[in-house]
Amino acid sequence: MLITVPELDQEWVELLLQAKKMGMNLEDIREFLQSAQEQKEVV
Repeated sequence: MLITVPELDQEWVELLLQAKKMGMNLEDIREFLQSAQEQKEVV
């Protein structure tokens, strides 16, 4: 059985690593992305 790993977008990986370096946890990042999406929907 061969298991493939999807290719990750390196820009997103870098953004997530930077956010973690800034002290953000996964929930902080999730909330930030959700609020950005909500603001985009309003405009």
